[in-house]
Amino acid sequence: VSNLIVREVGTTATAAGLGIKADVSGNITGLDVGPSVSASTLVSALRGGRGINLGTVRIGTATIDLAIGKEATVGDILSAINSQSGSGAKASISSDGSHLRLASTNPVKSALITDITASAAKELGFQGADNVLGLLDTLEEALRRNDGETLGKTLDAFSEALERIGLARVKIGQVSQQFDRFKAQQEEVEVSFTEVLSSVEDADIVEAMTQFSIFQNTLQAALASSAQILQVQLLDFLR
Repeated sequence: VSNLIVREVGTTATAAGLGIKADVSGNITGLDVGPSVSASTLVSALRGGRGINLGTVRIGTATIDLAIGKEATVGDILSAINSQSGSGAKASISSDGSHLRLASTNPVKSALITDITASAAKELGFQGADNVLGLLDTLEEALRRNDGETLGKTLDAFSEALERIGLARVKIGQVSQQFDRFKAQQEEVEVSFTEVLSSVEDADIVEAMTQFSIFQNTLQAALASSAQILQVQLLDFLR
């Protein structure tokens, strides 16, 4: 029995990326196509492989440089944040691995992270920049601590999130309209084919044969006339 073999074609790395590049005698189990974030996840693999534009961020009174190299992992980012005593916050991964969280260690102040350079805070999803659930966590914390500054910035982030959702709905609506047009065109083609098929299947065989005989007789008469005309012309030429 031959092994089950999956190889790359050309210079691509699709099979390896999916975890199915193998030469085995049994089944091949690939990687989770929607994996959760863990401490060992490469920053370059986040956001669907687009990575993160790392730079400097501010948390509380601390300024933290997150541009720590191309091979940086999520764990390295969390360590860089949690090692700063002046931040008054602790970064972690949500229990379901869907987003990063930033919790305040200050009983009277919420954790607020802002970008100084690049866009690491936004793209990493802190304050829910790319994750509305994370944004709700920040909002809850700000309300509990009566932190007006963080509350205001969180509401601004909500407005941006709603705008992104609105743009996404517009794109979905456009795609839906295109599908509706394609569906209508398909239905028109189906109706046309049905009419053609019906005209063939529902034809009166006696009437069809009669018309065929008439066409055949007409054609034979035309051919006979043409032959006589050609014969006369040929005789005139010989004379």
